[in-house]
Order: sequence, then C-alpha cells, then structure tokens
Amino acid sequence: RRFAAGGKEPLLSPNAMVARDKGRALGAAAAFTEAISGSPNAYTLLTNRALCNQKLGKWDLVEADAREALKQSNASVKAHYLLGKALLELGRCEDAKAAFLSSMSHSSSPEFKSYRGSIDVGLLAAQKKCWEKGESVKEANDQALREILTKMAEDCAAAAAAQGEDGVENLLQKRSAAIDRMLKRVRVQREADKVPPALVCKLTRKIMTDPVVTPRGTSYEREPLDKHLQTSAFDPLHPTEKLTMAQVTPNLALKKSIDAFLEQHPWAFDQDLDDVSSPPPPLLFL
Repeated sequence: RRFAAGGKEPLLSPNAMVARDKGRALGAAAAFTEAISGSPNAYTLLTNRALCNQKLGKWDLVEADAREALKQSNASVKAHYLLGKALLELGRCEDAKAAFLSSMSHSSSPEFKSYRGSIDVGLLAAQKKCWEKGESVKEANDQALREILTKMAEDCAAAAAAQGEDGVENLLQKRSAAIDRMLKRVRVQREADKVPPALVCKLTRKIMTDPVVTPRGTSYEREPLDKHLQTSAFDPLHPTEKLTMAQVTPNLALKKSIDAFLEQHPWAFDQDLDDVSSPPPPLLFL
C-alpha cells in the first residue's frame, strides 16, 4: 500500500477510487430506499436516490425514480433533469429533449441558476443524438437508393447487351458515375452549412454554450476563461491587458445566436473545430 504525506491516509489507485465511490453510492442508495419506505411522498428522497443510481449507471432506476418524483411534484427541476439524463443514456433522445425542456421551463428562479448550465448541455447533447440518429437513417436511405439505381443501370446494360448493342460497358460506367455525382451533390448540400467563427471559443475550439464578453469585446466560454484567470491576471488573447472575471459579462446576444445555430445544426455541439471553415466529416462513402 502507498501512503500520502505523513503516512496517515492511503493513496488509492484509480480502480480503488472507483470502487470506493461505487460503494458509497450503493450505501447512499440503500439509505435513501430505507428513508423512502418511511416517507413515500418525499419526492426529494426519490431524486436523491436517482442521483446515487446515476453514479452507478443504473439508468432504468434513475428513470423510475425521476418519474415517481414527478408524480409528486411536476415542477421539480431536478426530477425533469434526471429524467432527461436517463432517457438520453437509454437511447430515447426525443423524450430526453422533452424532459430537458421541461426542466428548463421550471428553472427560471435564481435558486436554479447553477442547474441551468447543466440543463443546456443536456438539451444540446440530446439534440445532437437525435441528429445523429436522423443522419444514420439518411445514410441508410442513400445506400438503398444507390443500390436501386445501380441495379436499374445494370439491368438496362444487360438488356442492351442482349440486343447486341455496342458500348454497353462504357454506358454502364457513365451511368454509375452519374449516380455517384447525384448522391455526392446531396451530401454536399447537407454539409453546406459552416460554423461561424464568432460562435467558437478561441480557448476550447468548440462552440460556446455560456459565452461571456470582455471590456475589449472578445468573447470566451466562461469556464475555461475563469480557469485561465485563476493562474493569470491577463486576457489570454491579449497578454498585455489585465482582466478579471468581475469585468466580464454574459454575452446574451451571442448566446441567442448560438442557441439558434445549434438548433439547426446539432452536429456542431461539442465538436472540435480547429478549422471552422470546414463542414463535418462526410457520412457517405462515395
């Protein structure tokens, strides 16, 4: 065993720390179960047990507790949020979006300020997952269309060859190339939208979800800027200019633009955007 400085507390390996935390979550879940049996109408106990099961990855139990909590208090921000998290992990992204939106609609009071960032991230993740599912369907449809068109071209070529026509192989190649061009145009049209550079944080190279603006007019994602300023007194892009978090303000206009863009382009959420002039990678294998 390894010990920390002073020899008092053992230093745990990463696996041991996971096991320890899992054991704590199991114990806490059991304690909340016992408390719930004595107070079945205490919805906060249900959401607390759901938090424990979230740490354990027991998403079906998280869903069950969140739904039961909502029966007792449909205005519970935490219950709607946990329901959204569970449904997203269980692959039901449309239902997850609805749950996150419900959580957001009940979180307007200042006491839920700390929750709203997590709700935003959850909603964006759900939108992206729904987009990915839709793209998978489009990809399958494109492949099915390719196979149908290719089969038609081959049947026409076979019929022409049976009638003794010349240049059948060359004609088939031309038709196959035309199919490729058509499907490629469809793909390019889908990917034509590009991420406006103004929406991307220059520290993270990702679209911002909580943008703040400095007195100079530069916008950053709040959390990485805060982290930078904990070890530096200067603007990260303008190292001769002093800056503190007290000087920055929420960029509400940019936030509105970002939300509108991500609603139309969910794939861009949490995407590494080293080259913001480039569309997302192609989904087809043309």
